[in-house]
Amino acid sequence: MIILPIFGGIEYKDNIGNEEFLHVEQIGILKAFEELTIEIHNPYEKENVSYLEFEFQMEKQHFKNDFQQYKFDLSSHNKLNSLFEIENAFGFIGIYDGRKEGTFTLKNTNNGFFVFVINGAFEIENRLLEAKDGLAISKTETIKWESLSQNATLLVIEIPLNSN
Repeated sequence: MIILPIFGGIEYKDNIGNEEFLHVEQIGILKAFEELTIEIHNPYEKENVSYLEFEFQMEKQHFKNDFQQYKFDLSSHNKLNSLFEIENAFGFIGIYDGRKEGTFTLKNTNNGFFVFVINGAFEIENRLLEAKDGLAISKTETIKWESLSQNATLLVIEIPLNSN
């Protein structure tokens, strides 16, 4: 499970003893299992917060512990910045100026892409995606995009495809 604050900060707590505070430019990665229960709270009385939560399946042995927290930097625009790397899964995020282009090539050709527009608009592989739109892409090794708005933010995840 991946938890990524978009703005503000969140308090995370689970039933196995992890308690963390995550803010913008931090990501939390945790090993999820059926018995796991989590609580996510807005610690700000008069402010809104926003975060993404998503999950994908990985082998258990690839985690050092139940909760991992990483920092990343979004100060440089028009490039993807690394969010995480877990075995054959990779996460990236980037902020793009208007009319800037980007590409990403799979690190492992057995993987696929999931892209999610956090802010703004992009044309990705000839498809228009706006804020909160996502797209799964398989059977291609490279994707291309163009930012259609200023400060457009894109999340790119390379994940192993289910072989079934």
